[in-house]
Amino acid sequence: RKCNTASFTMNANEKTTTTMNNNNNNNSNSQISWADKQITLQQVANKIPNGSAVYIGSTAATAEAALQAMVDDPRLADIQIIQMIPGGCLPHLKERLDRFRTSSFYSFSSRGSYFKANDRAGSEGLQDYTPASITSVPRLLQEQKLRVNVAMIKCTRPHKGFVSLGMGVELTEVFVQHAQLVIAEVNAHMPWTEGHSKLSIREIDYWIDKDQPLLTTPELWPFFYQQAFYSEDVLRGIAHHVRKEITHGVTLKFGVAPLVLSLIQFLQLEQLHDLGLHTDVLTET
Repeated sequence: RKCNTASFTMNANEKTTTTMNNNNNNNSNSQISWADKQITLQQVANKIPNGSAVYIGSTAATAEAALQAMVDDPRLADIQIIQMIPGGCLPHLKERLDRFRTSSFYSFSSRGSYFKANDRAGSEGLQDYTPASITSVPRLLQEQKLRVNVAMIKCTRPHKGFVSLGMGVELTEVFVQHAQLVIAEVNAHMPWTEGHSKLSIREIDYWIDKDQPLLTTPELWPFFYQQAFYSEDVLRGIAHHVRKEITHGVTLKFGVAPLVLSLIQFLQLEQLHDLGLHTDVLTET
């Protein structure tokens, strides 16, 4: 899977040779110790060739420090940023589009619910919106209709040869599988989760050590969150009326909105059985 080339671009005649080189690099990469893979923030941009498509995680699992290091290096250009759900500190959105352009899989309104109206001029990159279901992304990657060269992830500290992607369980594992280069931002604040969130340290090419608290919902989407903020009494009242419509055996659909997420804890769904769930917000993890 791995390759450490100066560029990720190849033609049809090069694919066979590149595949053989990748297999050799996989074997050599597994022999490198975890300590030897550590780099500094200042070295992050040097590992990413211009023209790369870079996955950066989503929401609180976004690799913010590594992303800021990319933006701070003026040599990087023509970078396509891939993010499932944007939020929080995204400095690349204020950069020129010839340096960073963003593809997102979530678009909330024509005015943009994540950013204040007067910030939209500096967030032009967010207009690259891919209207695709989250379940179709693995197929798009497999068919090479969606390109990813570098996966920048946030994870826990390693334990017995593995790290956990913590909250980054939407599609981070899939992007890691298809990326030629994986850079991990190791954060002790990331919670350990099981399921499709465990990653062998052999899959990580480089890592940086950056301990900082994870962003909360109000910090991720301050303007969006304030618009839909209600007191606990109001939330309980709304949940009371919504709960009347939910019976045993129904299928529930949860959307991405602070109000929706705030209501879940008051719906007392544990009292029901045979519920179906149609959502890309909640995961088995």
